Amino acid sequence: MGINPLAARVENEVVAMGLARRGLDSFKPGLGDIIPSVYGFCARPDREGDLPWVVMEVKSGVGLDEVFGELEVEMKDDVMGQVADVFAGLRCAVSLGGVGGGVTRGEPWGRYEDLLKGRLRHELGDAEKSVVIRGWKGNGVRERLEGLIERFTLSESGLGLGLEERVLVHGDFTMNNILIDPTTNKLTALLDFDFACIAHPAHEFLVSLQDLGGNIMGPYGEDPTEGKLSQALLSGDFSEDVSGDLWWIGKTLNEKLKERGVRRPCDMMPGMKVLKEWRALEQLICPFHLAAPFIVQKMTEEQRMGARMGAEEELVAQMEVLDGLLGGRC
Repeated sequence: MGINPLAARVENEVVAMGLARRGLDSFKPGLGDIIPSVYGFCARPDREGDLPWVVMEVKSGVGLDEVFGELEVEMKDDVMGQVADVFAGLRCAVSLGGVGGGVTRGEPWGRYEDLLKGRLRHELGDAEKSVVIRGWKGNGVRERLEGLIERFTLSESGLGLGLEERVLVHGDFTMNNILIDPTTNKLTALLDFDFACIAHPAHEFLVSLQDLGGNIMGPYGEDPTEGKLSQALLSGDFSEDVSGDLWWIGKTLNEKLKERGVRRPCDMMPGMKVLKEWRALEQLICPFHLAAPFIVQKMTEEQRMGARMGAEEELVAQMEVLDGLLGGRC
């Protein structure tokens, strides 16, 4: 499951699915039925070479991403309402004291900022393995990163985050993990809880919702809104007329979540801006094109040096941004 089958977090997924079902049913009776039932699982196989497994209910339907674009506007609006119901239901799933649990090295955490630091250190650990990045040693970059991690805090008053809140975060809440019955246009399943964790309500808006117009970092790939959607999510102002499906989807989801009393990015300002810049730093620590062996092996030494230099410039620039937000250089 996930990217690395040998690091499958079976128990985490099974527990998360149970919590999700409970939360959805508490929000709207019967809504929990979209979470597949689990019939059995094995997290630690006895025989060497065997992989962890889960036997779960087969759900009918097709990926929402396969049909959404063909729906009429009124039906799209109805489906987005269903998506918002599921999202709101997940927020009702837990009331726990710890944060995280197996997503990165470390865990569990009592504070959200420690989860964020753990994720960044996890990326830094992966960067150590890259023959190109080499853990960002040299030019003082590694030392500066370590100092920034140590200094990072969300404890200041006035950030508007409400750090005591804990919710179930799906971690990959996107259209392709939602099934829909194409004949009734009713959602039939929410799948893939591989990356689920207990964290702050802001976290889902950092790691999920890319094709649902709710990720403040923007969609996967090129952003057709040129950053305007991210700005609108943070401000809550969607008054600008921006063309394209993603803007409409994001605007509609924002409205539906507000109707259901879900805290959105604009309700967690200015702290959400800090989280956005921290997430941007995390994404620059171990760029895929500098870490994947099948890519790096095809590069000449000159290409490797050029790619590393460009990545280092981006990383240092992002540290400058965070230095400003955190008040002074590390």
